[in-house]
Formats: sequence, structure tokens, C-alpha cells
Amino acid sequence: MGIMRKTRIAVKIQHEWSIRLPASSLESWCDYCRCQVRFVGPDEAASLAPVPTHILRLWVDQGILHSGETPAGVPLLCLSSLVKQIYNYAHKER
Repeated sequence: MGIMRKTRIAVKIQHEWSIRLPASSLESWCDYCRCQVRFVGPDEAASLAPVPTHILRLWVDQGILHSGETPAGVPLLCLSSLVKQIYNYAHKER
């Protein structure tokens, strides 16, 4: 009888997304990410996210989406935290 060998192969899949940033996006420091990131307005975030706007508001209230505002008081959302949450949301739905 011959020797049987078992081989285990692990594959790590990385996703690459390409996002066309709106002209109104702003680069700024995110206190939560601790780095320079792009911020977008609520309307731009809603157009990028495959979820209703009330879910985005819920994520902001829960601290999942990092938010800030311009000196004029215009609300902004951290694009980095938005992309991470969209990815998590998409994979949770499976």
C-alpha cells in the first residue's frame, strides 16, 4: 500500500474597489482612523453605499461611521470608515 499525502491550500482573497470621488470630497485628519482620509458629504455617502440613508444615520449615531463637519457646519463622513462598513455589511448579508 502506498503513502497517501494530504495537502491543504489556503487562499487569501483581497478585494480592490475603485471609487470615483466627488469633486466636493475633502481630505482631512480623522481622529478615529488617526490618519489623513477623504471625507464626503451625506449625499455622496448615500450614493456610494448600498444601504438606505437611515442606515447611514444609524451607523453615525452608533459611532461606526466617523463623522465631522466643516468650519461652516456642513456634515462630513469619513470615507475610510464608510468603505469598511460597506464591506462588513455586504459580507454579513451572505
